[in-house]
Amino acid sequence: MFFDAGGLGLSTAEMAQRLATSGVRVSAVGGWIRAVTHLDVSEAGIDQAIAAVQDIALDITGQR
Repeated sequence: MFFDAGGLGLSTAEMAQRLATSGVRVSAVGGWIRAVTHLDVSEAGIDQAIAAVQDIALDITGQR
């Protein structure tokens, strides 16, 4: 999956770093965040990654 964090005022590198701090590994590729799964990623791990993105967005927008 690719997504853009620019609407939050973050560079792709900043978003990747924040996600890494939350234990979510992604790649910053040409202005996009690239997130992929593999065989060893559980449904709970995917839920954790989604929650981390949501938490970062809520923190930045002041909605938390």
